[in-house]
Amino acid sequence: MTADSVTIGSGDDAGFAGSPGLSHEMTDAMKALVAKCNELGGINGRTINLNYYDAKLLEVQAAMQSACDGENFFLVGQGWVFDGSQEELRLQCGLPSVPAYTVSAAFAHGKDMFQGVPNPADETTAGVFEQIATIFPDEVEKVATLTGAIAATQETRDKVLEVAPSYGWNFVSSTLESNPAGETDWTPFVKQIQDSG
Repeated sequence: MTADSVTIGSGDDAGFAGSPGLSHEMTDAMKALVAKCNELGGINGRTINLNYYDAKLLEVQAAMQSACDGENFFLVGQGWVFDGSQEELRLQCGLPSVPAYTVSAAFAHGKDMFQGVPNPADETTAGVFEQIATIFPDEVEKVATLTGAIAATQETRDKVLEVAPSYGWNFVSSTLESNPAGETDWTPFVKQIQDSG
């Protein structure tokens, strides 16, 4: 930060070949927010500069190292699926963060991390399960999960399995896991879900 400008970093996984554009809407929103803030005079007269970091899903550590080296005041509005693998670097370089979302417990409970929608490892927001069960009571009687075979999505699945049954959700299958880099054929997964009831 200088007398004239504030530099912040943001990013997504848009460059991942398995899902081009992944989470890029967050970066588009950050660009629009920065443009509007600058149009209105910036922050206390300081122009906001935005650095973009594409973690490409599997290159989070490289993206974080670039963010640490980028003279950023804060990370703002970023979202990286494998955010747990960046946490040690972020803490070492002392870069605070206000992410769009968190996935891993390491980042969700991290120092100098402030999130609008908390995602702690030991709790989950339950309202969505109650609302869906109220609106679609028959549909929640037979539910299945399919998650990537990685800690980030397994942690989220486990929280869902802990909370949703309290609202009438009945999981007929909860052990299906896919390759986090993508599958060439999803048919076997669909068949297993269908066969589970």
